[in-house]
Order: sequence, then structure tokens, then C-alpha cells
Amino acid sequence: MTRPLVVVWFVKGNVTRHSDDERLRTIAQLVHDKRIALGWSRRRLADIADVDQSTVKSLEEAQRLPRLATLAKMAEALEVRFPG
Repeated sequence: MTRPLVVVWFVKGNVTRHSDDERLRTIAQLVHDKRIALGWSRRRLADIADVDQSTVKSLEEAQRLPRLATLAKMAEALEVRFPG
């Protein structure tokens, strides 16, 4: 029996343990909340981050986690900084 992958990462300065599904839902919510706070549509985020709108949609709906490079583009567009 394989154990689910558990990752440790920082959210707002706190170390948090998450399974893959929890991590995806948390990232999806953070991206959605930041986008809404900026008053942006999914299309605007996609355009600024230079990613496809379907990528933003699938992330925000917690359907799949994009590649790290894509997440980095979206984080930069949203002015989110990774710790470390």
C-alpha cells in the first residue's frame, strides 16, 4: 500500500502539512482570492501571466495543478512572493 504524498510548505508564514488534494484546493483558493481582490477576470490574469485562460480556470476549480513554471508566472502576475 502506498502512502499519499505529504508536503510541507509555507502559507502566510506558517508551516502547514497538506496532502496533494488539500494543497491543490489551498492554492486554488489563494489564486482565486487574490485575483478577485485585484478586480481581475480570469482572462486578465491569463493575459498578464501569459498563460491560457483554461489553465487559470482548471487551477481555480482545483481540477489540476499546473507546472511550477506556470504557477510562477501566475504568482508574479498576482505579485505573490514565494518564501525563501
